[in-house]
Amino acid sequence: RKLMRNLLASNRDHSYYRRAEVRENDEFSEASYNEGYSSDEPSEGTFTGVLVNSFGFPYFDYDSFTDISVSTGDSDTSSDTSSETSSGIVTKFTNRTNASQRSSATEYEGGMNGLGERQGHGIMRWPNGNTYAGLWVRGRREGLGTCHFGNGATYVGEWKSDKMHGQGTYRWPDGQEYIGEFVEDLMEGNGKCKHKNGTEYVGGFKNCKRYGRGRLRPKNGSEIIGIYNNDCLDGPAIVRYPGGMVEVDYWENGTPVGGGVRWTADRKCAFALNKGKLGKEISVRQGMIITRSVQNALISGHGMI
Repeated sequence: RKLMRNLLASNRDHSYYRRAEVRENDEFSEASYNEGYSSDEPSEGTFTGVLVNSFGFPYFDYDSFTDISVSTGDSDTSSDTSSETSSGIVTKFTNRTNASQRSSATEYEGGMNGLGERQGHGIMRWPNGNTYAGLWVRGRREGLGTCHFGNGATYVGEWKSDKMHGQGTYRWPDGQEYIGEFVEDLMEGNGKCKHKNGTEYVGGFKNCKRYGRGRLRPKNGSEIIGIYNNDCLDGPAIVRYPGGMVEVDYWENGTPVGGGVRWTADRKCAFALNKGKLGKEISVRQGMIITRSVQNALISGHGMI
């Protein structure tokens, strides 16, 4: 008890006033802490409960928060609602600059480790409307979790070092949806993206754009299978139209560069393609040679279809 009073007194300076009251029982020590600026209208911060570090001493982080509320399940001095964590330490804190700004507070409720860092399962609410519910490791979002963003977007999936990383699902407010792999908050790897207009893409992504081998299905019913780079066709591609007609060609930066073939719906006639423009009719044998060449180039591409 004397040590607790000394710890609190040692943090006293000219601009703050602090009061501490300590009581002990069989399971834990409990401190009630009030802090405010030495002005006419001091803030009304409260600290109840106790955080214990690995040496068994209470942990107070005065520098990180100007107003912290932490409660234990057995504490009767706090009005915050808490639930017991796997470590037996139940915590809830609110970061506020003063009593008049409670509507813009950052709030956390969940587990914490002995160093006062968010650990285990917890819920965090930010002033911008973002809310995260999921796993924490050493104060960072890590593992499975769900984040509802203030703009109406939602992410459900894996996190690493406070970023979307691994498998997850991201939904935009306008209805667009991406299911697949993330790397440090970016769509990267294999995934499926469905746009609000009905267009659907399945394949590789890099830096949130189509990359590698993929299949694009616009709402008009056509299908484009090809190699993509920076959201554009860039390599061999096969385009199937709703009526059954098929074009097999090579593309560069979103533009056909020639050497392809167009097949009729019954596959009985083939026509040469020159930079996307229809040329003369060629033999079926010639058409098959071009088609197989494009197909083999597609097989060696990256991504999934």
